[in-house]
Amino acid sequence: RQLNAKLNERLDVPENKMCAHRWDEMNPEKFPSMFMKKTAKALLNEKVKKSPSGSYEEEYGNRHPENEQRVGLRKRMRTMFCDPSRVNAKQIFPHEIAYNSTKATSTANKEMQQALWDSKCLDTLEELKVTREKIAAEIEMAGGADMSAAVRKALASGNFIGCADVSASMTWVDKPPNQPLNIAMGLTCFLSEIASPAFRDIALSFTTEPRMFSFKGSGGRKMNVSERMGEISKYSGGSTNYEGLHDAVIDICKAHQVKDDDIPVIVVFTDGNFDTMDSSMNGYSYYSRNTNSLPATEV
Repeated sequence: RQLNAKLNERLDVPENKMCAHRWDEMNPEKFPSMFMKKTAKALLNEKVKKSPSGSYEEEYGNRHPENEQRVGLRKRMRTMFCDPSRVNAKQIFPHEIAYNSTKATSTANKEMQQALWDSKCLDTLEELKVTREKIAAEIEMAGGADMSAAVRKALASGNFIGCADVSASMTWVDKPPNQPLNIAMGLTCFLSEIASPAFRDIALSFTTEPRMFSFKGSGGRKMNVSERMGEISKYSGGSTNYEGLHDAVIDICKAHQVKDDDIPVIVVFTDGNFDTMDSSMNGYSYYSRNTNSLPATEV
């Protein structure tokens, strides 16, 4: 026990300091992401079922506003949220953050979810940079021009658009935040953040009527994660129209005269219950309309 206690102290395990009420010794930048996710209310000094209200509670929290140590930790965390590069989000899936952002009610919790989201985007962009360089090198060495090479080339350049299947079947299994619908919407929003600049802040969804979304608010302001999720969820439900999705994208590419080299990959997040909508698919998950169509991959 003594050795374990010394090891935990050396590793700066935050659960130990929380149990010992040593709030003033806790450094938010060293918090594991799962710890922060599970104990957010306590760390932010907020009651579990009631969000802070009024300027006093917003500043001090509404759980133990008289406790200087807990108030101090709340303030340190909110300061950290202003710089997502200081936030650890490595152990949390993007769709979990996206879903939690739609359920956050307090100002501090909303700030936390956005900071986790931005941190996840920064980490992934850094990882993608390495992956894209590797893919680009492999394509150059292979010199291939098949569909696989075209898709890999688009991924290497970041020319992709996320697409969420938001039909009714996406809610038939599991529970939030891990229903297919939650995962599809969250990952579609995530791809809209990490795509190349030409395809950033746009996304697709398909139900009976496919839609394209622009995640730019008034004055060109970039929507936050909660707003992106809300935008997609406005049009959920109904049946699937996978072929119509490609028709819509083809029309957009033609209208904007998109060059062949800039045609994006459509990354579809779906439960796959759409095959009967298009007899040409013949039971296969890969779909190609014609030589002028967009390549599509199903994830």
